[in-house]
Amino acid sequence: MKKIAITLIVVCLISLVKANNYYVTTVADTGQGSLRAAIDSANARAGLDSITINLTPFDTIKPLTLPYYVNDSLVITAGFCKNVTIAADSDIYGPGFWADTFLVVNNINMMGFHCSSGDASSGAAIQGATYLVLNNCFFYGNHADEEGLLAGPGSGGAVNAGNVYANNCTFYNNGSGGNCSETNYGGAICATYGQIYNCTFYRNYTYSNIGTAVALLYAGIVHHCIFYQNTGYGGALFVGSNTVDSLGISNNIFWSDSATAQYPTEIAYFDTALSGGCNVIADSGATTLFTLAPTDVSGLDPQFGPLAYYAYCVPTLPINNAAVRAVFDSCPVPIDTTTTGLPQRPNQPLLLSLYPNPVTSNSFQLAVTLPGNYGNTGFAVQIFDEQGRLVSTPVIPSATTGSNQFNSEIPFTAAAGVYFLRLSYAGGSVMRKLVKM
Repeated sequence: MKKIAITLIVVCLISLVKANNYYVTTVADTGQGSLRAAIDSANARAGLDSITINLTPFDTIKPLTLPYYVNDSLVITAGFCKNVTIAADSDIYGPGFWADTFLVVNNINMMGFHCSSGDASSGAAIQGATYLVLNNCFFYGNHADEEGLLAGPGSGGAVNAGNVYANNCTFYNNGSGGNCSETNYGGAICATYGQIYNCTFYRNYTYSNIGTAVALLYAGIVHHCIFYQNTGYGGALFVGSNTVDSLGISNNIFWSDSATAQYPTEIAYFDTALSGGCNVIADSGATTLFTLAPTDVSGLDPQFGPLAYYAYCVPTLPINNAAVRAVFDSCPVPIDTTTTGLPQRPNQPLLLSLYPNPVTSNSFQLAVTLPGNYGNTGFAVQIFDEQGRLVSTPVIPSATTGSNQFNSEIPFTAAAGVYFLRLSYAGGSVMRKLVKM
């Protein structure tokens, strides 16, 4: 699946001097170096914090109790591909993460979480965040359902949040039978607003109601995504309104998704909406209140290969039909220009440069350029060696939009070799290669 360089979500809510960094060094559920201990430490400190999971690829953390409560702004990042997995045993019920405000999750797999009656059954893997950012994550086999009389909401088989930004994520075999705003929405994602880019939705399902893969209850952008073999009550993608982003659905593939009742279509809108173009749809009639664009096509089989990792951080479905791929990659990324509802994305990305590079002394300069609407942002910097081991956590100041640029001298006394610097901030993370001579 093609990866597109896009601007990252920005939530101008956080003002701080610096972010504390905590580290996960064991798969144990409790004790020093555990994920639970790191979250507890972050919860005890006000403001944005960062957790780095320093485990080997495909290591698995199995929580003994759920959920992980996150009561303040937090960035959680696993080191490199392939991702660390957080998995629930079949006899452990409850959401994986219950976040109160702002949560960023990078490079993590979440599997086997199950919410049922009494567990506030919505968002089996992650629920409750006002703003949720997901980068390079894989959600598999998570289910949010409703058993008996449940007063609370319960939908979004993997994720349920107010505002969701997802980039380069795959959602496979997640399901919902719960209740989101008193309707059973979203086999994989249920959100009020959403910005979803470069994601794969494969074999997700709903037992009742609509949005078998994704339900955005108000509006959103969905760009360069695959919807394949999602099943349920209706609509692989459901959008509740078009009042914010009427051209936000573009460069997607909707193929072999099925519905049994209401909105038996691939794309379902509650209000009339226009396509952003370059969508590939199995049947030109497989839409509800959604007008296709001249650049949309129907009836071209993508000829998907099997779901596998290939060259990416998460499993993807390769597109073997060259004509479909040409359409899929054609139209530009839509830009959100709203002033209410969805968090604004800047028209240009955060820029990070390191110099001199290669480094020939015991320090180097780190330069950050901010778009005008980033607000005051806290940063966390980590430097890893080629084996993914953390070697340094230099502290840099916060940045404001007053100057839009700042430089910081970073001490770096490590031995000669190849390193990777990651800068994490409220919208995700940026990584650069760094060579020490």
